Amino acid sequence: MGAGVSGLAAARELAEAGVGAVLFEASGQVGGRLLSWRAEPGLVFDVGATLLAPVGEGFAALLESLPADERPERIRRWIAPHQGLRALPADPARNAAPRFAFRDGNQRLAERLADGLELRFGAPVEWLDKAGREILVRGEPFDACVLAVPGPIAADLLATLGERRPLRRDSYRSCLSVALGYPMDAPDLPWFALLDPDQTHPLGWLSLESRKVSGRAPSGWAALVAQLSARASSDWWGLDDDTVVQRTSVFVGRLFGRGWDSPSVARVFRWTHSQPELAAPTEAILGPESRVALAGDAFGKGRVEYAWEAGRRAARLLLGGG
Repeated sequence: MGAGVSGLAAARELAEAGVGAVLFEASGQVGGRLLSWRAEPGLVFDVGATLLAPVGEGFAALLESLPADERPERIRRWIAPHQGLRALPADPARNAAPRFAFRDGNQRLAERLADGLELRFGAPVEWLDKAGREILVRGEPFDACVLAVPGPIAADLLATLGERRPLRRDSYRSCLSVALGYPMDAPDLPWFALLDPDQTHPLGWLSLESRKVSGRAPSGWAALVAQLSARASSDWWGLDDDTVVQRTSVFVGRLFGRGWDSPSVARVFRWTHSQPELAAPTEAILGPESRVALAGDAFGKGRVEYAWEAGRRAARLLLGGG
């Protein structure tokens, strides 16, 4: 359940084992926080996961398995720290690991993973039930279920079955992600992204999408994504989108100068469960005698490759493979 990266990975693992799976997705698209926004005139923004870092052989093999013309492009520029909007020298060691992004948006990976799977869009799941050993999802019986959702939501769904697992409901931070488009070229800098390591400045992350990889903006246009720190996201959550855009654009203007405080294209994305503060213990994945396994970023860092591996692990446990 849930067509984010974890849910898709679990469904594919089951399918490869010859077990049929159905994905119930509340929204109308796949990917979860692996979300890309495509806007006129040909702008592409990764407003969720901004890059892919194949830290394990399995995820690297997944990317390599894609057709050559559909594989992600390696990011050649660096991530640099900033202090009060002043860019600091980037650490070569921290930038040594390869990073990738899809030219037409990182959501493309989720769309590829979804190929051939049975998906039900606009199908939120608010409770589960049992019929003998079967799990009822929206009234349909299944032998087992993978909950590929944020920890607090998984805890609520497990409660409808009378199950409890060691999941913290207060362990997630929210995030405001702001896509900004400008009718001018992005600055040509050694770095593609700025990161505030201490997360004390409201601008926690800024990605020059049109400098990250090719194909993100037509000539004469720039695409940027600003992600606000946990504190700023919390403090500004109740503001309307126009105000969030205006406040965020002020920081971009301070960085790059005149004109950068007035984007021509803008949209705010609100992630209630952005990233977990603390990972849940592995024993929470599958309880004794249970046929409901948990997957997702609740069991690791809030990164695509870890979410993918968590989905595969949950499926393997249900299959009895450990």
